[in-house]
Amino acid sequence: MAMNEQAKELADQWLDWLRTRRFMAPPVPPSLLSLMMKGSISEGEPDGPMSPEMPAFNAAVMALFNQKPELAYPFIRVYCGFPITPVKSIASEIGVSTKTYYDLAHKGADEVIRRMNLVINLRLL
Repeated sequence: MAMNEQAKELADQWLDWLRTRRFMAPPVPPSLLSLMMKGSISEGEPDGPMSPEMPAFNAAVMALFNQKPELAYPFIRVYCGFPITPVKSIASEIGVSTKTYYDLAHKGADEVIRRMNLVINLRLL
Protein backbone atom coordinates (compact mmCIF):
# COMPACT_ATOMS: atom_id res chain seq x y z
CA MET A 1 0.00 0.00 0.00
CA ALA A 2 1.40 3.40 -0.94
CA MET A 3 1.32 6.51 1.20
CA ASN A 4 -1.84 8.55 0.77
CA GLU A 5 -0.42 11.89 -0.46
CA GLN A 6 -3.59 13.84 0.35
CA ALA A 7 -3.54 12.51 3.92
CA LYS A 8 0.16 13.35 4.28
CA GLU A 9 -0.36 16.92 3.07
CA LEU A 10 -3.39 17.40 5.32
CA ALA A 11 -1.56 15.86 8.30
CA ASP A 12 1.28 18.37 7.88
CA GLN A 13 -1.22 21.25 7.68
CA TRP A 14 -3.16 19.80 10.63
CA LEU A 15 -0.14 20.03 12.93
CA ASP A 16 0.19 23.76 12.13
CA TRP A 17 -3.58 24.21 12.49
CA LEU A 18 -3.53 22.60 15.95
CA ARG A 19 -0.93 25.12 17.11
CA THR A 20 -2.92 28.03 15.64
CA ARG A 21 -6.46 27.20 16.71
CA ARG A 22 -5.97 28.32 20.31
CA PHE A 23 -5.55 31.88 19.01
CA MET A 24 -9.08 31.88 17.57
CA ALA A 25 -10.69 32.65 20.94
CA PRO A 26 -10.00 35.38 23.48
CA PRO A 27 -6.98 34.60 25.63
CA VAL A 28 -7.58 32.96 28.98
CA PRO A 29 -6.74 35.32 31.85
CA PRO A 30 -3.41 34.37 33.42
CA SER A 31 -3.51 32.64 36.76
CA LEU A 32 -1.46 33.77 39.73
CA LEU A 33 0.79 30.73 39.34
CA SER A 34 1.49 31.46 35.68
CA LEU A 35 2.38 35.07 36.54
CA MET A 36 4.90 33.88 39.14
CA MET A 37 6.60 31.40 36.80
CA LYS A 38 9.34 32.50 34.50
CA GLY A 39 8.55 31.31 31.02
CA SER A 40 9.87 31.83 27.57
CA ILE A 41 8.31 34.63 25.62
CA SER A 42 6.57 33.51 22.49
CA GLU A 43 8.16 34.53 19.23
CA GLY A 44 4.75 35.24 17.76
CA GLU A 45 1.58 33.48 16.90
CA PRO A 46 1.81 30.49 14.56
CA ASP A 47 0.21 30.93 11.18
CA GLY A 48 -1.63 27.72 10.37
CA PRO A 49 -3.94 27.09 7.42
CA MET A 50 -7.51 28.31 7.72
CA SER A 51 -9.33 26.02 5.34
CA PRO A 52 -12.71 24.36 5.80
CA GLU A 53 -10.94 21.00 5.51
CA MET A 54 -9.00 21.40 8.77
CA PRO A 55 -11.92 21.16 11.24
CA ALA A 56 -13.29 18.22 9.22
CA PHE A 57 -9.85 16.54 9.18
CA ASN A 58 -9.54 17.10 12.94
CA ALA A 59 -12.99 15.59 13.55
CA ALA A 60 -12.06 12.61 11.36
CA VAL A 61 -8.82 11.98 13.26
CA MET A 62 -10.57 12.25 16.64
CA ALA A 63 -13.31 9.87 15.47
CA LEU A 64 -10.67 7.41 14.31
CA PHE A 65 -9.03 7.50 17.76
CA ASN A 66 -12.40 6.83 19.40
CA GLN A 67 -13.57 4.08 17.06
CA LYS A 68 -10.46 2.46 15.57
CA PRO A 69 -7.40 3.23 17.71
CA GLU A 70 -5.58 0.30 16.11
CA LEU A 71 -5.50 2.41 12.91
CA ALA A 72 -5.22 5.84 14.53
CA TYR A 73 -1.92 5.32 16.35
CA PRO A 74 -0.05 3.99 13.30
CA PHE A 75 -1.56 6.83 11.21
CA ILE A 76 -0.26 9.48 13.64
CA ARG A 77 3.18 7.84 13.80
CA VAL A 78 3.66 7.44 10.04
CA TYR A 79 1.87 10.52 8.72
CA CYS A 80 2.56 13.02 11.54
CA GLY A 81 5.84 11.66 12.92
CA PHE A 82 4.80 11.21 16.55
CA PRO A 83 6.22 9.65 18.61
CA ILE A 84 9.77 9.78 17.36
CA THR A 85 10.30 6.13 18.28
CA PRO A 86 11.27 4.13 15.18
CA VAL A 87 8.40 2.32 13.47
CA LYS A 88 10.32 -0.96 13.67
CA SER A 89 10.44 -0.71 17.48
CA ILE A 90 6.76 0.15 17.81
CA ALA A 91 5.77 -2.68 15.46
CA SER A 92 7.87 -5.13 17.46
CA GLU A 93 6.28 -3.96 20.74
CA ILE A 94 2.75 -4.62 19.47
CA GLY A 95 3.74 -7.89 17.81
CA VAL A 96 3.36 -7.06 14.10
CA SER A 97 5.80 -6.74 11.24
CA THR A 98 6.97 -3.33 10.04
CA LYS A 99 5.08 -3.86 6.77
CA THR A 100 1.87 -4.62 8.67
CA TYR A 101 2.34 -1.48 10.77
CA TYR A 102 2.70 0.64 7.63
CA ASP A 103 -0.36 -1.06 6.14
CA LEU A 104 -2.33 -0.15 9.27
CA ALA A 105 -1.13 3.46 8.95
CA HIS A 106 -2.20 3.65 5.30
CA LYS A 107 -5.59 2.12 6.12
CA GLY A 108 -5.93 4.74 8.87
CA ALA A 109 -5.08 7.50 6.37
CA ASP A 110 -7.69 6.22 3.93
CA GLU A 111 -10.25 6.08 6.73
CA VAL A 112 -9.44 9.62 7.88
CA ILE A 113 -9.88 10.96 4.34
CA ARG A 114 -13.15 9.05 3.94
CA ARG A 115 -14.49 10.40 7.23
CA MET A 116 -13.30 13.93 6.44
CA ASN A 117 -15.18 13.85 3.14
CA LEU A 118 -18.30 12.62 4.94
CA VAL A 119 -18.10 15.58 7.33
CA ILE A 120 -17.51 18.05 4.50
CA ASN A 121 -20.41 16.68 2.46
CA LEU A 122 -22.77 16.58 5.41
CA ARG A 123 -25.77 18.77 4.70
CA LEU A 124 -27.65 20.15 7.66
CA LEU A 125 -31.27 20.99 6.88
